[in-house]
Amino acid sequence: MSQFTAQSLFDTIAAHLLSQGKKALTSDGTVCRYRGTAGTSCAVGCVIPNKLYTEDLEGESVGSMLTHAASGTFSAPLNAFLLNDLGPHRDLLRELQYLHDEISVDLWKEELPHVAVQFNLNLPEVLQ
Repeated sequence: MSQFTAQSLFDTIAAHLLSQGKKALTSDGTVCRYRGTAGTSCAVGCVIPNKLYTEDLEGESVGSMLTHAASGTFSAPLNAFLLNDLGPHRDLLRELQYLHDEISVDLWKEELPHVAVQFNLNLPEVLQ
């Protein structure tokens, strides 16, 4: 069973993205990463515990990352976290990853409520 509900994930990620106010990117600023420069993290990267994070995650979409976890690609603790805690929320995480990677930062506050509606979630305080 996941340690997260869809609502708790959305609240955590929305607050993180709006607080951070920039994308998590490679040092040349061209590619989104789960963990970027200057301590930044993306929508999905911010919920992956530091002790479980590995560079091997980089370059993978949420769906691909979960597929690799199901085949045992990563460490046992990371595979378990990805499958048990994030896996049940694959579609929500995919949508939030898209928002981080493809939507302009200045539109995040406007776009996050659409994600909330799509997944029947309440707006967190940070969006009210």
